[in-house]
Amino acid sequence: MTSIISLTELPRSLKRFTGGSTVTYSAAYRRVLNGDIPATRSSNGRWMISTSDLPSIAAILGLWEAS
Repeated sequence: MTSIISLTELPRSLKRFTGGSTVTYSAAYRRVLNGDIPATRSSNGRWMISTSDLPSIAAILGLWEAS
């Protein structure tokens, strides 16, 4: 089941997913604004990430090799 997390939760979620590697919130925010990381804006203006995108986000950020 896919769930949605806020961008503020992304660094911690990536750390759990990769087993230790992560990025800072500010780096993730910048990559979202640049369009490098898939995210949607909620009605309250927060950036939201689908947990099903964690593997591709980790690969985009060079934290994990997609198989």
